[in-house]
Amino acid sequence: LTITGVYGKIKRHLYYYVHCEICSKDTELFPNGIIARATEVLAGSNPCACADKPRYTPDQWLVIAQRRSPDNIKILGYTEDFHGNTTFLKRECCVHGVINPIQIKSLHYNSCKLCADTLRRHDFQFIESSCRDHCLANNYEFIGFLNGYNNVHSKFTYRCLLHGLKQSSYSKLGSRCR
Repeated sequence: LTITGVYGKIKRHLYYYVHCEICSKDTELFPNGIIARATEVLAGSNPCACADKPRYTPDQWLVIAQRRSPDNIKILGYTEDFHGNTTFLKRECCVHGVINPIQIKSLHYNSCKLCADTLRRHDFQFIESSCRDHCLANNYEFIGFLNGYNNVHSKFTYRCLLHGLKQSSYSKLGSRCR
């Protein structure tokens, strides 16, 4: 970390421009360079993203939120005044339009529920086909999901030539009849 110049005073505090070998390369996150309070720099604290708990500006949080979002989700801005990682973000799905806001701290759950539901519904054909292929490869007769398909733990029924009717689930597909 190197001090490269004086930024100026804000209220009573002196600020410096600093250079970090890693973070200074990220011009999207730090478009104006890294600015830090003189007392923090002189005390040896790290004002950039390399710190244990970096302090980001509201604009930097928007950049981070967009980077953490899936490709089909666009971050439009804040729904309220910024007040830390509990601030809600306005989001838009490229397929379904504007979706429910999410807190910055919950970005790891950032997806469109409608897209996830659609994907889950389309996956049934793949899952049923995989179960049929497993039964065929092991000389079983695939009967089907008698109670309907809800998730990967839903039971499908098959007939084993040695043991008769058996049940398994997609999540246990690699196991054999016993």
